[in-house]
Amino acid sequence: MGHVRRGMCSAVFRRRDGAWAHYGCGTLAVPQPRRGGRRSSAPDPASRRPGVSWRAARWPVRAPGGVGRLHWRRGGDGRVAVGWIVPGPDVPRDVSGPSRNGHHVRMHVSVIRVRAAMAVSLVAGVLVVPAASGAAPDRSAPSCSVALDGAANTVTVWHQLGFLAEEELGGLIAEFEAARPGVTVEAVDVGADGGLLQALRSDRPAPDVLLVNAESIVNITDSGRVTPAAACIAQDPSFDQTDLLPAVVEALSVDDTLWGLPMLMSTPVLYFDQAQFRAAGLDPTDPPDDVDELIGQLRTLVGSGQVTMGMVTASAEWFALAWAADLGLELADDAGRVANGGREVDLLQQPLLDRLEGISIMGAERLIDDIGNQAFEDLLKLTDPVNPAGMVPHTSGTMGVVYDLLDDGRFEDSELGVWPFPLTERGTVLGGPVSYMFAQDPGQQGLAWAFMSHLASPAAQARAATLGYVGARRSSLDDPALQAAWQERPGLRVPTEVVAAIDPTLPGSVGTVVGPDYRLEWRLGWALRDIIDGSSPRDALARAEIDINLTIDAYLEARARAGTP
Repeated sequence: MGHVRRGMCSAVFRRRDGAWAHYGCGTLAVPQPRRGGRRSSAPDPASRRPGVSWRAARWPVRAPGGVGRLHWRRGGDGRVAVGWIVPGPDVPRDVSGPSRNGHHVRMHVSVIRVRAAMAVSLVAGVLVVPAASGAAPDRSAPSCSVALDGAANTVTVWHQLGFLAEEELGGLIAEFEAARPGVTVEAVDVGADGGLLQALRSDRPAPDVLLVNAESIVNITDSGRVTPAAACIAQDPSFDQTDLLPAVVEALSVDDTLWGLPMLMSTPVLYFDQAQFRAAGLDPTDPPDDVDELIGQLRTLVGSGQVTMGMVTASAEWFALAWAADLGLELADDAGRVANGGREVDLLQQPLLDRLEGISIMGAERLIDDIGNQAFEDLLKLTDPVNPAGMVPHTSGTMGVVYDLLDDGRFEDSELGVWPFPLTERGTVLGGPVSYMFAQDPGQQGLAWAFMSHLASPAAQARAATLGYVGARRSSLDDPALQAAWQERPGLRVPTEVVAAIDPTLPGSVGTVVGPDYRLEWRLGWALRDIIDGSSPRDALARAEIDINLTIDAYLEARARAGTP
């Protein structure tokens, strides 16, 4: 019996006739085929939802893998589920069951393979629409008031931070309130993407400040509900935009306009155990210069017996996104940050395909394994007493926690090493919480801007850099406490140094962002897992390109229907 990934409004299973099926908007406990071709029976998924009466209709459509049938079901509870049923292997691929190393179970959920007219209702789940109460603001002439008139005394902040970032937010709120007696910051955790979008579409009063991941920038700015940070900076002579790292400004800009301010920016880095490296005869101060050197180091680590797995990743999409950035490749054109006017992404660029051949080799030699999106499971593989891994790509934002765990003596034989994400000298990807101005009332804007400025202040950014985040302000890098932390824990300086060295004028140097960005990342992660498991880079990315472009089309149609400018 396999399992169904929940929360993505979808499920994939294989029918008795051998065809793959995808259902949307369900959390159905559907049996999944085992790895290696064995499959269990696939009963009608509706039978696993008591009290729901299902009706079905099918009609032929042309799918990316050939002619199949678009299958939809409408339940008695009003939900609609849609998906492909396509004979043949070139369809959503399930790999549930034990991995080749026998330590995890995973599955890949299908991207919605439907035409834009059908997909609008599905992609609407990732689109922030304008407020129902009126037209979107005129983005051609944004205004921002930074004056503190004393009338406003509460700042409402909606966020979707993990527990690590949420703890840091609490400290920043306490500082802000202490400096402004009588002012209160109300922080509301609206949960993950679904909760945030539901809250923004509801009749609840909008927040003054929204804290969401940087990857959501196009979606958020497409809503027409955000006042760009640049408009506020223009009214605030005390805020020096040139003090922000240029790559951070580029990552938080759309159409050459700065929209958000950094709170806790992060970037992928490579974690490893220096003791293992030395025992294997490798130099922990000498990161690989190319894919061949990376493969050689992994072979040496495994061959020495120090580890049983060369590299474990929980975010395989970084190999496509970060390597494209390093290679100066724009996966979508400049308007691709708003999804190419948003029509297409171009994944089949030869330099990227050539570099990803290294992932093919690593997969064929079982030097790399993907464990799916797990919060810390990949990092724990560094100290796994049975099946340890030699290298783990992971966000820099957890680095402070990793150092704390090592310092408390639990892993006394381990010595943390940190390198930049492999082969990212010229470009990489950035993420992490960013603040956006949602307040529209001038009086509220002043207090909201003061809070946003506090999150991005040199002192706050210096403290963030002591935790493994990017110190996004140039002036924060000379902070004595930060310098002491970097001296004691050298890996902490890596993310800031990587981002500070990026020339944002180079094409694609801070990555590609499109409207339905989480779908882009998720589908690229699936493609990289395909490459690890034996697909050629060209075939895997070609399939991903079809799915991503269909999703972008649907996003744009949903945006147009919502009346977004």
